[in-house]
Amino acid sequence: MLSFLRDILRGKIRYLFLLLLILFTLENVFGKDVIKQKQEELNSIKQRMNIQKTLVEQAKSKERNLVREINTIDQEIEITSRRIEELERHLNQVLVLKKEAERRLNIAQKDLRSSRERLGEKLFLIYRYGNTEYLELLLGARDPYDFLTRCRFLSQLAKEDALLVRSIQDEMANVDRWRKELNDKERDIKATREELLSKQKFLAEKKDERNRLLAQTVSERVSYERALKELEESSRVLEALIRRLQQTAQGPGLVGNLHWPTTG
Repeated sequence: MLSFLRDILRGKIRYLFLLLLILFTLENVFGKDVIKQKQEELNSIKQRMNIQKTLVEQAKSKERNLVREINTIDQEIEITSRRIEELERHLNQVLVLKKEAERRLNIAQKDLRSSRERLGEKLFLIYRYGNTEYLELLLGARDPYDFLTRCRFLSQLAKEDALLVRSIQDEMANVDRWRKELNDKERDIKATREELLSKQKFLAEKKDERNRLLAQTVSERVSYERALKELEESSRVLEALIRRLQQTAQGPGLVGNLHWPTTG
């Protein structure tokens, strides 16, 4: 009876041993599969990390380029603004000179009108009443020398009248020429100012567009860095898990601790 029970126990022990051996074998197989799977996941994450690092560096490079471009645009805007201010000052000076030219031209026109009126009245009186005063002046000479002196005097008066009219006409011509030059300068300054104002507007719009791109790039870079940080954290977790699985697989095996039950 005892011998029969011992045989039954030995059979159960063998059965349990085989069962444990099968379970251990399956555990090793499944463990290796899990490690392989996790290693593949880790490799995939590292590849994605490399991609994210590249995206981060590209975004940073784009940021630097945009910042440099915006700084250059700011310098151009400052230079353009200074040129516009200089043109405004120059234009104000030209406008002041134009007013002076108009004033001088008006005075010259009045003087010319007045001189012509006086000359016209004098000619009218000579035409109407004759040259009696001039003849009396000449005939009243005491001697030939006095006569010549009076002739030169009358001739000088006529020349002075003519010179006065001529000088006024010259003054008007000079002032009018000066006014035209000032008008040309005013037109050129205003044309240049309009060009610079258009350039200033273009630069301002360009700066706004670059600032928008910069904000977008910064947002993308932050997103890339956040994704990279998450991948790095996932990588650390997977690496720790793989190390634990490898340590478990390399530890003392169940087979080495099991001995096939003997029959004696």
